[in-house]
Amino acid sequence: MSKSDDITRIKLGAIQGAFLVFKKENRFARMDIKRAVNDGFVAVENFAMVLAPCRLMANDRYVSDKWGQFSDFVLSEPNRDFQDSAVFAYMCSRLVGDLIDEFGHNPRKMAYIAPISDAIDMILDFCDPTGKNRVAYGTAKRWLNHLDEILGLEMV
Repeated sequence: MSKSDDITRIKLGAIQGAFLVFKKENRFARMDIKRAVNDGFVAVENFAMVLAPCRLMANDRYVSDKWGQFSDFVLSEPNRDFQDSAVFAYMCSRLVGDLIDEFGHNPRKMAYIAPISDAIDMILDFCDPTGKNRVAYGTAKRWLNHLDEILGLEMV
């Protein structure tokens, strides 16, 4: 697998991690949002299987190391921003945007990204209907800048 595929798998892991937090902590009471979380979680798993159908093809050590560094960073937040669902939703929205930029030319892969994007949009619309939660947006941006540093990517 290429480094690009590994980076994509790490980004998918971040999205799936957010869905897992939403599921485990039962963050939403509305059934349509719960359904979106479950659908998004499954869609991420399906897309990850397309990227690495065989465990032998995957560079699991690199992916798990980088994912672990990012997860530790998020959970060590001093002001406990990881308890804010809007932060996770903004983070996922930006990561899905990255995936669309990368795979927008590929209709087959876009078919896997669309349900993830739909779920994130629904969650974000619920968490921040006005789109004015600048604190959550800023925190998500800081998290993603740190992820870019971990991955050795240029920050935009």
